[in-house]
Amino acid sequence: MDPVPRQQAIYSLLDNLETLAPVMPQVMLATRSALDDIDDIDFTTSVHARIRALIQDKSYIAKIDLNLSYMVRALASRYSLENEHLLIELFQSTHGFTNSQSIPIQRDIMMILANWQRRYWLSDIKHTFSTMHPWLKRAFLMSSYSLDDEGRHWRNSVKSSLGDYEKIVHEWAGSKAQNNGWRIPV
Repeated sequence: MDPVPRQQAIYSLLDNLETLAPVMPQVMLATRSALDDIDDIDFTTSVHARIRALIQDKSYIAKIDLNLSYMVRALASRYSLENEHLLIELFQSTHGFTNSQSIPIQRDIMMILANWQRRYWLSDIKHTFSTMHPWLKRAFLMSSYSLDDEGRHWRNSVKSSLGDYEKIVHEWAGSKAQNNGWRIPV
């Protein structure tokens, strides 16, 4: 589709989320694809505002962990201060109807913030590495490459305590981080 009809299609999807709630992951995948392909800041800002409103208003659609995960990934398409604040708040809060933290959502948020170079936040949470869920540990190992020298010193200090799989992630991320402009896949 050309950009204008594609934007109109995304707006139409977002306007009809109540009806489309059962296929929310597919709606967010289409939204993310459009955001990645269309270079229109006003469009991106508008779409992100609608997604943030669903999350902040605690819509029943955003209370389903799977839906929230896809919403977070759609917000990853472009940095904004509003997105940063929301993602940090989401990382620290409970999710969904179970009122517990969702490890996959936290993992995605960690990698998104690393891609956005939010070093202050990563530096703050590195001290909790030993108590993190294994998925979060692996995400943090990848994310630590955005901390430059601080990350290198930290990785050297924890290298001996890494499990076999964490060592593989460490080596893989290290080889990828050498490529200029590498971003953690989210």
